[in-house]
Amino acid sequence: QDVCKLVRSAARAVDAAQVWAMGYSMGGFGVYQIVSCQPEIFDVAVVVAGYGLGTLEPAHLGYYAPQPEAGQVFADFLDRHAARLARGPVLLAVHARRDATSS
Repeated sequence: QDVCKLVRSAARAVDAAQVWAMGYSMGGFGVYQIVSCQPEIFDVAVVVAGYGLGTLEPAHLGYYAPQPEAGQVFADFLDRHAARLARGPVLLAVHARRDATSS
């Protein structure tokens, strides 16, 4: 909430025409967090190779996340954030299928 308040204040102070949130990898995770907090502040959110919490990836791949536990964490993340993220005008998520680091 404090970061969103700061973003809103800075946008007003410079009379911003638009407010974008952009992040790569862990920064993309941050974009998902901040934009889902107050989606009405942001005109565009761009996430490149970002991630949420949890994964549907099989336990024998990537980070060897235990399943079904990691899948439930992912489902909970979506339950908390997806509907709010969808309220923003633009959410662009770019991710390579072959990314072995951040699935």
